[in-house]
Amino acid sequence: MRALGLVALLCVTVVTPTPAAIAGPVAAVATTTTTTTTIGSVTRAAPVTLSGSISYGFAYSVAGNCPGCRTSESLSVIMAVAGGAISGRATSPGPDWDNPDVYHCVLASRTGSKCFWVPLTVETASVRYHFATQVAQNGCRTDASATGSYKAASTPSPLGLDIVFNPGPTGGAVSTPPGLVPVGAFSLSSLPPAESYRATGDVAIQLAMTYTNRARAIACGIKLPTNLWDIPIGFAGRYRAGETTTSGATNYQGLGAPRLSWHLQVKETGLEITSPIAGATIALTDGHYFSPQPGPDQSAPTSRQLTVKGVDTSLGATVVHIGSASARVTPDGAWALRVPVIAPGPKTLTADDNVGATADEHLRLIDLVIDPPAEGAVLPITAAPAMPDLGAVATVQGFPGSSSAITFNWSLTTRGEYRDRCGHNPNALCGQWYPYDDEVASGATTGSTPWEGDFSAIEGGFGRLSASADIPGVLDEPVQSEPRWVDITGTNPSAAEVEAYVSAQDPANASVEDEIFCHESGFTQFRPSPEPREPATTTVPHDIAPNPGPLRPLYGAMFAGIGIAQKDPASFPTEQWDWHANVNAGIAVYQEDLAAAPEWRQTEQGRLSGQLTAVLEVVNRARAHRKLKAAKMAPAKVPPLTPAQLKREAIRLYNGENEYHFNLQYVVSANHLMVKTVGTGKWAEGAGEWQGMAAWQAAGGPLVARKWIPAQDPGYVTLVTACHS
Repeated sequence: MRALGLVALLCVTVVTPTPAAIAGPVAAVATTTTTTTTIGSVTRAAPVTLSGSISYGFAYSVAGNCPGCRTSESLSVIMAVAGGAISGRATSPGPDWDNPDVYHCVLASRTGSKCFWVPLTVETASVRYHFATQVAQNGCRTDASATGSYKAASTPSPLGLDIVFNPGPTGGAVSTPPGLVPVGAFSLSSLPPAESYRATGDVAIQLAMTYTNRARAIACGIKLPTNLWDIPIGFAGRYRAGETTTSGATNYQGLGAPRLSWHLQVKETGLEITSPIAGATIALTDGHYFSPQPGPDQSAPTSRQLTVKGVDTSLGATVVHIGSASARVTPDGAWALRVPVIAPGPKTLTADDNVGATADEHLRLIDLVIDPPAEGAVLPITAAPAMPDLGAVATVQGFPGSSSAITFNWSLTTRGEYRDRCGHNPNALCGQWYPYDDEVASGATTGSTPWEGDFSAIEGGFGRLSASADIPGVLDEPVQSEPRWVDITGTNPSAAEVEAYVSAQDPANASVEDEIFCHESGFTQFRPSPEPREPATTTVPHDIAPNPGPLRPLYGAMFAGIGIAQKDPASFPTEQWDWHANVNAGIAVYQEDLAAAPEWRQTEQGRLSGQLTAVLEVVNRARAHRKLKAAKMAPAKVPPLTPAQLKREAIRLYNGENEYHFNLQYVVSANHLMVKTVGTGKWAEGAGEWQGMAAWQAAGGPLVARKWIPAQDPGYVTLVTACHS
């Protein structure tokens, strides 16, 4: 759109899209209207700067053509903008020339007009789009929702905003279609000085936005399609003589009641603060304006600096001051400096330069903080076990309005190191530490209602608690909170609690399992003091101490024995932070070992048979050489283990070895003509394992007895059966 002639018009056009069809066509259609208003005119003797805000939004909810079907959509756009004037005379096509009004301005400059324009910089753009559908049909129910994303235009500026000042007519050139302009030998050096520019105050703004919803869902036979919306918005106008701002709002007919509003401030060039915009409310956690900001592994800083930008075209201006901070003025009049900020609340920025020019700006600073819990608070997992009640409360410090209706969205992540077998391979003969960083809870509260935590798992470690909220009038929503670091520790149950739980889970074997858990860990799930073999967690603030912390899952024996049952490997986080799950895993292992203990007899029987076959092969080869009759022999029958032996064998299997071996072997006699037996032919107690086949063959195979290699802890079973709470 373009404002031409002596009387400018303010024109706004908004195209509102129709909703996506969900569960059948939705019976509603959006309409487009155009509103025209006459404002007035003014002449200014110098280039100007503009700053302010533009917003647009709509929302609706309609019923579909099936029972229980509803579709709703909403869109909200808030932009803070600022810019300074640029001459329309240039030596080559620029990125702004795809705007017809800028094109018009360039053509006007070729005929001698002092046309110039302001390509606005979008300092912040808060865009929210939400789509939702509900379907309840034929007993099937589903809720699908999607949040759209803003896609910035590549030219001429992040949102394609230009304000054009055109002081004179351009003749027939106005009918030339937009496109690359054939420019003659114009030079920037030939531009007249800034103070000679004269503008009528004609303003034309072109705005184009693209919102993309790429969510897909199929449920109840209903498919949520991909939406791509292009929303063009434009308006133009003049200022009344002496006015420094223009504001307005236009309501439209149609679905969602679209509304466009604007508030722009016009200033003569001189000393001016252009960023942040005057009257803005800004959060201390807004990285567009404040630094430093805490990283994902840092605490909140004790102080920050506010970046303030502006222009100063005052004659002779070289330095701008705000308090103790100062900055040089660049040749094009720009300056930027950082002002220390400690606390939220109202703040006045007073700038002055070396030639006596001054500028004031009023801001409001807020800070979203979490308290309680306090920084570094210890929040133990209960012995039940259950995650702790967080009791977290969010407060908006410095915010003058009520926070009773503000929705706070919460997140809690835990971080640390856990032990597992190498490569997460349960058969690997080594263990190592692995870092973790998991979200264990998320949820929402309103106002001062405490958030206790909506937990998805029992998992402790160093916790990072954060909140976010859409706060009315604050730039760059949603506002992020300062991080709150806590320590989520384990709590050891008593021995009596463990024994009672084991008895309830496996009453038939509870007495033996109690003895195993007593010996393995002393009924301890969490180590009271920090584990010296555990590496420090690197994804937490450097001043957290101790690191690693106490009351983490007990790491006992190699390779990765964890907790009361010393389960190796133990699944993370369940069997490491939930002592019930750890004990259940230990019970399951013992039950498997108890079932496997009788099978040791068949294994030993197979060993004897195989050994005898190998020995007979050697013996009969020697006998055949001497023309002797082949020897025949049946292997001895291995008797079953007694109930007492089976119990001890199962206990030893829990530790990964056998408690008994059948003490009988077959070897080749010295003359190679007979089968020789070695051993008592009875079960022998003494934990260990048979020599490996390769080692036995290397030592002589059938010519020698296979070795029984004793275990490193031969008294394990005795120690287990002697352990009691």
